[in-house]
Amino acid sequence: MKIATLQELFSQAQKEGWALPHFNFASLSQLHGIIDALKETHSPAMVGTSEKEREFFGMKEAVGIVRGFREDGIAVYLNADHCLSVESALEACDAEYDSVHIDLSKHPLEENISGTSRVVAYAKQKNPRIHIEGEVGYIATDSSRIYTEAISIPKESYAKIPDALRFWQETKVHRLAPAVGTIHGIAANAPAIDFKLTEALRSALGDLPLVMHGGSGVSDADIQEAVKRG
Repeated sequence: MKIATLQELFSQAQKEGWALPHFNFASLSQLHGIIDALKETHSPAMVGTSEKEREFFGMKEAVGIVRGFREDGIAVYLNADHCLSVESALEACDAEYDSVHIDLSKHPLEENISGTSRVVAYAKQKNPRIHIEGEVGYIATDSSRIYTEAISIPKESYAKIPDALRFWQETKVHRLAPAVGTIHGIAANAPAIDFKLTEALRSALGDLPLVMHGGSGVSDADIQEAVKRG
């Protein structure tokens, strides 16, 4: 059974109007739970490990296990989630992750573009199939926390269309995660996604796949609307 590449899957999702889900894991039992769900639903998915999760689980171990599931016919792909430095992203490329998310969004745009471009160039030389994700705007808060208070995201931290367009044109990332109002972690209030911004980003960026981080706490209806808009 031929398993599609990530690029093929994202292209198919764009044409057919659906999103590729992504789930993080830090233990083998969590990963097995995700795989069981994929078998039941016959759905492709990405699974991810953050820097701390990679340190705990092991990079080579994660790569080998996910590759084994794919060899068994399951369309699952491993992403190095939120690499906060170029060095971390290059390490994930060397470990043969299917996908690398380089997140320099806390830095000025020039530094973000420069660092992300280095990762894209390195991955292209290492293995052209490695799918690189960049990030613009600042997606606030901590994914490991459940906030008891309401969280308000300042509009200043949202992705700006000229910045997103420049970032894509200069880095040539395979997909882009723009800040559009979601948060990492779960707050007392539901995230307020800026759907107009999402739609405008889609219009400006053409067929470039867009990624929504911070899906925890987002309603099914809002996820469906976000997919529809971009």
